[in-house]
Amino acid sequence: ADGKIRKAEVVSISKSASELKILDSAETTAGISLGTSSMNVNPAGMRLSLAVGMPKAARGDWLVEKAVELGASDIIPLTTKHAVLKTKVDSDGESGRLDRWRRLALAAAKQSLTPEIPSVLEPQSIDTLIAARKYDVVMWGCMPTDLTHNPKSLLSIPQTSLIHAKSILLCVGPEG
Repeated sequence: ADGKIRKAEVVSISKSASELKILDSAETTAGISLGTSSMNVNPAGMRLSLAVGMPKAARGDWLVEKAVELGASDIIPLTTKHAVLKTKVDSDGESGRLDRWRRLALAAAKQSLTPEIPSVLEPQSIDTLIAARKYDVVMWGCMPTDLTHNPKSLLSIPQTSLIHAKSILLCVGPEG
């Protein structure tokens, strides 16, 4: 209930409820243990930021919800040639997409029991984002051809680089 992750043991599970016994009051990383095997779900302190050329309307809403459910710490809308982002309040007083995405991120975090509420940041260009050098690893879901820096594709990053990274930026389309 406090938004922190604790080590617990499953006492009982039914269709309508689950009962857990807290084993240690100290905060821990999210993990799953089955017998003698265990796996970290989200390594302690690791932040995954998703920079994305946001699709229009409902597809952008869906993307925010799924990114939160999959563990993104930040969602960064990219300004691209072909992206049209309505981020401010318009003349009719209707809130822009950015405010809506922030509300959706909060709702998705609550629904998926994510202990940290992800941030939906102000839109920015990929060059500005990369120049800030805030990330240990920068990965690309697709390979842009007109950038001044040397990007690496998602598949070319050695797994050992990811294990020790504290901040990862994943950049994905759409085109432009």
